[in-house]
Amino acid sequence: MQITKKSNPKAWAIIKKALPNYSKRSASLHVYDDVELTGRYWDEGSLTEWQILVGGGQVQSVGNRRDFPFQAQDTKVDLTGGKMAVSSGYFCGKVSTAALWVAVDPDAKPVEDKAKDRQAMVDDYYSRNEADHVAKKQKRQAEITKKIAELQKEFAGIATELL
Repeated sequence: MQITKKSNPKAWAIIKKALPNYSKRSASLHVYDDVELTGRYWDEGSLTEWQILVGGGQVQSVGNRRDFPFQAQDTKVDLTGGKMAVSSGYFCGKVSTAALWVAVDPDAKPVEDKAKDRQAMVDDYYSRNEADHVAKKQKRQAEITKKIAELQKEFAGIATELL
């Protein structure tokens, strides 16, 4: 999922804690129970730097590998228990987009339930606004009917004067 400072300030704060010099405007958010720390070797243009955040907000840098890609053994990190991983680095010599890797909290409310709650809130908002809209429309129609009756009376008075 693509995130920005505005769309998800909490996730953005975590990324900035791990990568204080990160200057791009967006990052990606991934939800997995573990992550494989790939790309930790310089391959003439690309390198991925990994930071692991553990409880209490401590940042642990993961060293880069110096061996060749076909010899490198990627490390798998378990993200359960509050750990998070942040990756960034270089792709074709340019700074790559950061990524935040987090695990699902087993006590968290399922996404479907949150979506249902949001839909219920939206429906409630529109139903209240629709009732307000209908009441305003009826009031406006009554005002128009009253104005038409006044104009008809006035017109009838003018017509009788002319005759």
